[in-house]
Amino acid sequence: MRHQLPRQIRGRLARGADHLGQHQRAGRGGRFFAAALGMAVAPALLRCHAHVSRWLLDPTKAAVLARRVSALTTSRSEINDA
Repeated sequence: MRHQLPRQIRGRLARGADHLGQHQRAGRGGRFFAAALGMAVAPALLRCHAHVSRWLLDPTKAAVLARRVSALTTSRSEINDA
């Protein structure tokens, strides 16, 4: 003979299963909302990421100036040597 759960526990388990089903149905809308929000916000976040990356990776003004002075010094010495 199989042991059966008391009626109160069986009722709670059944209500719990319904409760989980409601969350799963609500989750579909939440996933759609999250995807739509992500697609709406992604371009702005990518632009922000590009600006920050450029700011971090670009050479400083002093480095650009030093490179330019070096190039001009080299070209002037080549012209004077010719």
